Amino acid sequence: MTTPVLGVDIGNTTCSVALYRQGQVDVVTNAQGNRSTPSVVGFTDVEPLLGEAAKGQLSRNPQNTVVDVLLLIGRGYEAPEVQAALKRWRFRVTAGKDGDAQIEVQLKGEAKVYSPQRLLSLLLAHLRAEAESYAGVAVKDVVIAMPPHFNEAQRNALKEAAQMGVRCRVLQTR
Repeated sequence: MTTPVLGVDIGNTTCSVALYRQGQVDVVTNAQGNRSTPSVVGFTDVEPLLGEAAKGQLSRNPQNTVVDVLLLIGRGYEAPEVQAALKRWRFRVTAGKDGDAQIEVQLKGEAKVYSPQRLLSLLLAHLRAEAESYAGVAVKDVVIAMPPHFNEAQRNALKEAAQMGVRCRVLQTR
């Protein structure tokens, strides 16, 4: 039996995951039975939260719940899209030393700074773990959908997040 291939489609609000195995595509349901998982990363005094758990704390802990990670990836702090979104976000976004957007949160009572790539990598690792639990086998090959409108910096940042989060070989296609 061949190992399944995991396909991930990341959006600003939700992610969808599917497995390709034995010639069939099977959409993965998460632990809550949903066919999509919120693209949300949250932090508490105890642990990081991902997906449904992070979305569940959004109303009571908005300053430590990050949404729209995909919007931030590969963009500088001064990018018009980032500046426009700052008005609606309750979490803190600042400029890093090279002008990149970075997210500041509290985790276990300590201030932490994360790149959008690192936060996306946490979400990707979570999605892979859910898919492996669903399939009952380890997933070795992962395909991540690249939004067609991404520029080169965004593409590279998404590849970096993928390599951190799912520890996969990234195949570049044009």
